[in-house]
Amino acid sequence: MKQFLDINWTYKVNDTHIYWSKETNGGGTQYIQAYFDYFKKYHPNKTFNHALDWCSGVGFLGLGMLACDVCNHITLLEKFEPACDLMHKTIKDNNIDNATAVHNDNVAILKDNYDLIIGNPPQFRQYHYLPTGDVQFNSKEDWIRLAIDKNWNAHREFFTNIKNKMAPDCVILLTENSASINSISQVAQECGFAVKNKHFAMSGPDHYARDRKGAAMKDWGEILFVEFVLGTP
Repeated sequence: MKQFLDINWTYKVNDTHIYWSKETNGGGTQYIQAYFDYFKKYHPNKTFNHALDWCSGVGFLGLGMLACDVCNHITLLEKFEPACDLMHKTIKDNNIDNATAVHNDNVAILKDNYDLIIGNPPQFRQYHYLPTGDVQFNSKEDWIRLAIDKNWNAHREFFTNIKNKMAPDCVILLTENSASINSISQVAQECGFAVKNKHFAMSGPDHYARDRKGAAMKDWGEILFVEFVLGTP
């Protein structure tokens, strides 16, 4: 771990202060309220036992769910070391004893079973262009790291191995993009999963992600919450 962490901001959810930086924000700050609204609507008054936040980044979604009592314990799986360093600092400084940060990109290494799996994975399989507007990406390299899952390799690993980590009646909810959902659904189907439901993740009439000036990023497609189930829905 670096002696000094690059921290630009904190994001507060109830009494939890989540540390983050520009290079570690994959969009979780845009989706976190929508996640809360989803669970309030579709799983009211339910507390999951052990949740997994796949591609967690600094843990906006997972630590946010924990802070709102959506789950009793959260495991956060992330491959980017600066994001993991910030997660460890958040967990330590907030005295959180029911969160586990795992520095890896493969669900196959996990040992536990989960009754809730959430995630904000990369939403495109190849690089096309650097988005315009005042977004979180400093460079093409940032965009590729945060937004590109080359040939859906990470999704394929996830759907191949997560089936052995699922508790009965496990809920899987991933943030995906309308421009990519057909090909992601095909990968899921090849691994034995199916799409159960799709919901617009973003509020407003157009359901698009927005840059920091509030402009809709329409060339990115619409942001979806996608429920996957093992077998036939």
